[in-house]
Amino acid sequence: MENRLYRHNNVPYQQGEEVTMLRTTVVIELCLLLIVCEVVYIAGVTCKDANGNNVDWYYVYKLPKIPNNPHSLIKKGVAFYYLDNNQQTFRLSDTSMEEEDSHPVAETLQQIYDQHETVTFSVVLLDSL
Repeated sequence: MENRLYRHNNVPYQQGEEVTMLRTTVVIELCLLLIVCEVVYIAGVTCKDANGNNVDWYYVYKLPKIPNNPHSLIKKGVAFYYLDNNQQTFRLSDTSMEEEDSHPVAETLQQIYDQHETVTFSVVLLDSL
């Protein structure tokens, strides 16, 4: 039986090694995910609403700056719509994204900032385009 060498990205490997490399990559990624989940669990970080109450999830949609809009926060580009598991529809927040508290993103992230002395590793995900 012939022992062929293949190349991928100019790295030689034997037939069957690509499966082993893929499995190793998946195992490493799963381990990293478990570590991140454990850090979040230990830190006790949860989603918070604008009043600092725990919620299962929330969604914030920041509106773009629209200079000729009559709403002052939209005009400045600091307005956002908010939805969480306790309400059925989006509502326009009366709080600016510039505020250091009283909005869900600030309330949620404040938990991480408050623990900066005790937590040595933090992950913050910004999922935007």
